[in-house]
Amino acid sequence: MAQLARGHGEPATVTLWLSRRGQTHAWRRPLAFARLASALGARTVPSAVLRRIPVGDVARLLEGQPGGPELLRELVVMNDGSVDALVQGQALGTSRPLGAPRPPSASCTRRIRAVDGAAEMEQWSRWAASLTPLAEERTQLVRDYVEMLVLDYLSGHIRRPDLLLDVDGDALILDDNADAFPALVPVHALDLLLRRLAAVERFPRTLHAGLLQLGRAQMAAHLAPGSIALPTREVTSRGGAPSAPAPLTGFDQWLVSPRTLIDLDERRLALLSLIEAKRVRHGEAALGL
Repeated sequence: MAQLARGHGEPATVTLWLSRRGQTHAWRRPLAFARLASALGARTVPSAVLRRIPVGDVARLLEGQPGGPELLRELVVMNDGSVDALVQGQALGTSRPLGAPRPPSASCTRRIRAVDGAAEMEQWSRWAASLTPLAEERTQLVRDYVEMLVLDYLSGHIRRPDLLLDVDGDALILDDNADAFPALVPVHALDLLLRRLAAVERFPRTLHAGLLQLGRAQMAAHLAPGSIALPTREVTSRGGAPSAPAPLTGFDQWLVSPRTLIDLDERRLALLSLIEAKRVRHGEAALGL
């Protein structure tokens, strides 16, 4: 946990996921997941950005912390003395920054098991399967539950172990997305996610609009080579004069592979087809969240 200074107002509480030996590019998949959520206007995923932090600053953050010296020895330090860090902020729907201390009067944020059979998951699934809101329904939680299903299906995130429930804000927080966009997605596991989505009768209208707008070109802009803001290199034109700096677009900057982009688009189209079938059956009530 760290405090991020801002130009105005109070510092923001953020979580740093540091590059370690054996996990040099572990930030890629959660960053891709956060960018996908942002492109769709989802509110359940904490904002995330890749930053390079001087190792001295990291050492000061870890000073006096349990396990700090051991973690320092595990860090992957770049030639310029910096460490790649995924900086994770807060989800749009939360009532306070992710990880921030809560006032004594506030309800706690609880960790929920995101597996079939969990009481909360069964309740949210029952609410989402009703075309009209049930008496005890908490609509924001239904919306967040559907967002989670959509994002996990699109990204092939089939092993989400848990999530956070912000009791104050009636919000779900998907804060652990390290297993999104796997290299290989078992078909039966993906079918399980699709069956959960098929049981949903109401979808968020804004999410549907985001799916319509997120074509192949837009996906590439968010997730393909050159989409990470890192230093540029100068290139020389054919006449020998230097041209404008060009972005580094090597393989090491890909968030997801070209094959994954194709799979993502195919799942997007399948999901749009499912929602359209719901609209044919129920009319605009199918976009009632």
